[in-house]
Amino acid sequence: MKVPRPARAYRDALTQTAELERADAFPKNRPFDRLRSAFGITPGTLNDIRWDIIVKTVQASNSPTKELLSVCVGGAETLKQTMTTITPQTSPAMLRRALARWFSVLSHGALVSDAFDSLVR
Repeated sequence: MKVPRPARAYRDALTQTAELERADAFPKNRPFDRLRSAFGITPGTLNDIRWDIIVKTVQASNSPTKELLSVCVGGAETLKQTMTTITPQTSPAMLRRALARWFSVLSHGALVSDAFDSLVR
């Protein structure tokens, strides 16, 4: 089975041990509370809950970069499975579920990217 490119890229990144260790220092020093408002994350929303999980992962983990990228790998693999099951005969209800899953994975990936975006301080 061919792994989709995003998952392959994430998997490749997970093998770069020295780079992951260097990358871990960056989120440990991020002002996540201030970034929450800079990124427009509204309190009480699903993105707010995701952001809190990302912050707790960064604060508690010895290797937060690896953990966050591992979630992205799982999400990309889930998307591949989701997209291979869609056919012209797929019911509207199943299409909505597939789109919701797609949106969920992309939203989480976007927040992980935001956490590592050095241009926003």
